[in-house]
Amino acid sequence: MENQASQHRNSVCPKLSPIEFPHSNSKSQKILGVPLPDGVVVHHTESKLNKYQIEIISSQAEHALKHANERALRECGNEAHRKCSLCHKYDDTSNMVYSKSDRSHQHRKCHADYEYRRRHAVNL
Repeated sequence: MENQASQHRNSVCPKLSPIEFPHSNSKSQKILGVPLPDGVVVHHTESKLNKYQIEIISSQAEHALKHANERALRECGNEAHRKCSLCHKYDDTSNMVYSKSDRSHQHRKCHADYEYRRRHAVNL
């Protein structure tokens, strides 16, 4: 059985030896009993109720969103809020602008103040 699993690992990830194969994916595959599809991400959570649990997520973008929601829930109590990259306070995204350049949320006032200082080279 181990030899068959080892052959499967090498066929999925030919550049990785069985030792280097990502632990979380191999553990998830053992639990599910089937190989994971390409592109899925294993999300690990620890909670007081469930000592350890895993969740299979379809993309890295969805995984990043899940972490952002968990972080916001832990920090401010609302998973829909995001942290302003300038003042570092959490707020609803309707009160913020999204900066594509650094992929972060900023309060409109914080963003306006920052842009003013940047354009006028005033004490950045």
